[in-house]
Amino acid sequence: MPDETITEARIAGLEAHIAELQAELAATRQQLTDAQLDQWKGRIDELEVQIHLGRLDAEQQMQPVLEQLRNWWLDAREQLSHTGSAASSAAGDAFSSLRSGVDKAMDQLRDGLPLSRRQGD
Repeated sequence: MPDETITEARIAGLEAHIAELQAELAATRQQLTDAQLDQWKGRIDELEVQIHLGRLDAEQQMQPVLEQLRNWWLDAREQLSHTGSAASSAAGDAFSSLRSGVDKAMDQLRDGLPLSRRQGD
């Protein structure tokens, strides 16, 4: 009988140890899941910052272009308001200048945005 008692005690000890290991395994799995979620949150936060920086960079690049466009528009409007009898010729020149400026601005926009996207990578 003493051998049965020792065996039962060993079995009970092993069962208790298995239960402890299972609890540790469950806690470790939960920690791993939490760490993975935190990692994804960090990646999303980083992407959000990159988007914001890219937006700021694009805005910085385009602000001078927009200012130049506004100036060309004001020049064209000024030319058209002071034309008198040469209205047709002056209007053509003003619109040509304005169109050229808009085309240049669009080219700069097309060239600048891919650059800002690459810099954000």
